[in-house]
Amino acid sequence: MKPAWKELFKAIHGGYWLAVEYRNRKQEITNYWICVRNLDPLNRRITADGMHIMTHSFMDEAQLYIDSIVSARALEGTYAPVPQELVKDIRENPEKYASVFSDVSNLKILQYLSECHRLDEVPFKTDFALVGSLDDEVLESGTVKLNEAQYVQLLNKFTNEKNRKDSFLQMKQLGMNLLSVHTKKGLYVLAYQPLRLNVRTRELCETDDIVICTEFTINGERQSIRQFLDADEMYLLNNFKQNAENIRDLIASDHPDVIVDDMPYILETGRKSLLNLEQEYDGILQMYHDDTVSEPVRAFFGELTVHSRRKKSFPFALLNSEINLDQLLAMNHAMRYPVSYVQGPPGTGKTMTIVNLIITAFFNGRTVLLSSYNNHPLNEAVKKLQSLRYGDGLIPFPVIRLGSNLDTIRSLREMKYLLDQIRNIEVDETVLRDDFKTRSEQAKDLTAFLENYEERLELLERRDAAEQLAASSTQMNFSLGLSAEQIPEIDQKLKEIGELKTEDALKLIDTDFEALGKWLYYASIRCLKRIFEPKNSDLFRILSIKDDESMIREFNHYLCVPDNLKRFLRIFPAVVTTCISAHKLGLPEPVFDMTILDEASQ
Repeated sequence: MKPAWKELFKAIHGGYWLAVEYRNRKQEITNYWICVRNLDPLNRRITADGMHIMTHSFMDEAQLYIDSIVSARALEGTYAPVPQELVKDIRENPEKYASVFSDVSNLKILQYLSECHRLDEVPFKTDFALVGSLDDEVLESGTVKLNEAQYVQLLNKFTNEKNRKDSFLQMKQLGMNLLSVHTKKGLYVLAYQPLRLNVRTRELCETDDIVICTEFTINGERQSIRQFLDADEMYLLNNFKQNAENIRDLIASDHPDVIVDDMPYILETGRKSLLNLEQEYDGILQMYHDDTVSEPVRAFFGELTVHSRRKKSFPFALLNSEINLDQLLAMNHAMRYPVSYVQGPPGTGKTMTIVNLIITAFFNGRTVLLSSYNNHPLNEAVKKLQSLRYGDGLIPFPVIRLGSNLDTIRSLREMKYLLDQIRNIEVDETVLRDDFKTRSEQAKDLTAFLENYEERLELLERRDAAEQLAASSTQMNFSLGLSAEQIPEIDQKLKEIGELKTEDALKLIDTDFEALGKWLYYASIRCLKRIFEPKNSDLFRILSIKDDESMIREFNHYLCVPDNLKRFLRIFPAVVTTCISAHKLGLPEPVFDMTILDEASQ
């Protein structure tokens, strides 16, 4: 259930009615729709006009207590006057409302991002049809009058929407057709006027700007407006009202095989999304409510002015010596921060850096999520990790590739194969008890070396900027100050640091690659064998399901449970999946020790 305060905030600022389940003094639950007029945060009381959902009777300026609201849902698509004075007071005095709305600024940002995400989806026409006919289908004064049957139909529609299992995947919007094109494939709604239900006056009213659909989905297939308008005609859409007749005539004359429809009638569009972004954002808001906000989230909202660093130094585990200082620096940063963004053009060793980083994370007992919007870099990294060798055989490295149903099914099959391969292999505990003390002792020296290298890079950038300023400035005193004071000071610091080379850094890293391969081999088997523990019997049972569809459904449900995910990460501490599919992993809360984002995620 969504937090009532979040939906209350949305209803107040968006101008929506709010559907609430309210517990009265007799502890009875009653369903109301309310239109918020004012809010008293001190007494936690709402002043609102209300409608009893069963009788459709109204009450004015009812007093409701926030803590008695069992659940709430902002009814997007309804119209309520925005209480401007209240909105202004919330904006100017957020601390006054902190006990109700937690963090006002963050709430606004998340609602804005959620709305952007949904509007980015391509619309389609739903099967909704308003019962009966309209006396006047043309908007008069921005409204359409509804008869009793139509009004009740819309009330029931809004009431029943929350019971749809996939309702969170769809954003629906009523509108008046302005221009549509009947094609052989179906109806392309090119432009419509959004309408909202004024619950009190029983009208559909015009409240938002005209929507132009540059893309539209017909029978599951995405279509583009470019099939009707040429590139040099697209500017006409910038002022649709003024150019509507011209647009209609252009399409009709250039495309005689279609029918252009500018008759006004009520329609409904929908937008589907694979990702329930609001649920993810609810998790962020809950972290603020519980005061358990992670550092990446705090940084996103501008609450960290200085990056916090983990002081611990982590020993590196490299597959080979083919690495440079920039790649080592990237790894050092990744091990010291919870979220890392790896960027680099082709040929710079980005994939190998990610692979070395995942192995280093595994070596240090850390869980890691590698994610990207692009499948290619994920598949390349997994391919390399699954190709690691020790002696004459492969290392069964505990990495799993999740994502689409096809990716997940393939991984579950590979998981079953791996388990059959390692079931009877005895783990050499003496190898795992070797804690590689040399690596740990050298880790601090390596960290200091890389920090010096980072400082050197920053000094070189400062020197370059100072030289350019000195050369371009027309103020002699300013140029002299740079040339005579700042640049020599930078040069002195560079001299103190000295030249830093990759071979010097590699001297601080244990390069016994054969010993590392042996450790990875047995450490990987130890992780995978945990699936045979009694507490992982549910996962083991899922792998025995023969029907692929049933197996993936059970597996996805299994990973949604936080405790199951934690147990799963003891078996597969490295998870690779797309950014979209990452939402399937547990609840929207910090789970992994490290998250690596490939540059394709930008």
